[in-house]
Amino acid sequence: MATVSIICAVYNHEAYLQEAIESVLLQTYKDWELILWDDGSKDGSVGLCRKYAELYPDAIRFFRHYGGVNQGQEKTRNEAIQKATGQFISILDSDDYYYPRKLELLVAEMKNLEVGLVYGKAQELWQESGTMHAPSSQSDTADSTVNDLIYYNFISAGATLIRRELLNQGLSFDSRFKAIGEYPLWIEIALRSKLVFVDEIVAVWRNHGKNTGTTYQVEAKKELLDYALFLKADKRFSSTEYQNLLAEVIAQRTYDYASILYTAQRFKEAEKNYKEFLKLESAIPIKKKLPTDLVKKTKFLLLILKLGTTANKVFSEFKNGHWKNKSKKDIQVPHKL
Repeated sequence: MATVSIICAVYNHEAYLQEAIESVLLQTYKDWELILWDDGSKDGSVGLCRKYAELYPDAIRFFRHYGGVNQGQEKTRNEAIQKATGQFISILDSDDYYYPRKLELLVAEMKNLEVGLVYGKAQELWQESGTMHAPSSQSDTADSTVNDLIYYNFISAGATLIRRELLNQGLSFDSRFKAIGEYPLWIEIALRSKLVFVDEIVAVWRNHGKNTGTTYQVEAKKELLDYALFLKADKRFSSTEYQNLLAEVIAQRTYDYASILYTAQRFKEAEKNYKEFLKLESAIPIKKKLPTDLVKKTKFLLLILKLGTTANKVFSEFKNGHWKNKSKKDIQVPHKL
């Protein structure tokens, strides 16, 4: 029985899986077990899993869904957790990897029994260019973690460590969602325990264009909006403070959903949601309004949408290209394991 159980849901990541597993073997904290669970892979991932399970039988275990079917990432994570023996759960996606001190740094913070989740930073590796980009902004404000999380999911799954006891109380990854299944879990943990932020880069999220989050980009924006609407109807968030916050979040996510629909050239749906955003934004009952430039951009795009499909296809492609070029100017650091 290990102190930390590392859960790795595997799906068609033969090209990256070895680096993920080797990053566990390189951990400075050695009291761990690795549970590899294949989710219906069609490439050579299963062979790699079996190879490492045979090489390290005391530390690595391998499972598959019955019949080799695909159940989805969140169901796979939940199944793997049921096999875990550790006091703490660490998540590793099969296309990502850890830095060597990941477990060492996060386990140290679990000495406080009130802490339910510890999280560090995760860098983003752009596979195509081979460049590493700085982590997105993090929050280390302990007394407003739930509010911060409602506003924005700043926790990367691969950079976390979870107290198993909380999962034994009925919490799990939310399989209703394809792209944001870990986000509701972070919220539920934050409602029940303390969250601790470790200001260290502990993991790498690999962006190779076929990640769950990138494959389901449109669905992810819709799921984030749906989840905010779900929270607004939750009695636990009925206070004026939460309702005002969620009103702003819903407006922002309606805008984000409209924008990704426009980028995907689903113009009728985009127009509908841009109009809905303007209605919501004008009704937000809080002093801190959304940025006024969002309103200006929305009104401008609604004018562009009147020009027809051909003009909007051209503008959508220009807008998308501009975003990509802007993103390339991000901070870059060497790619090292």
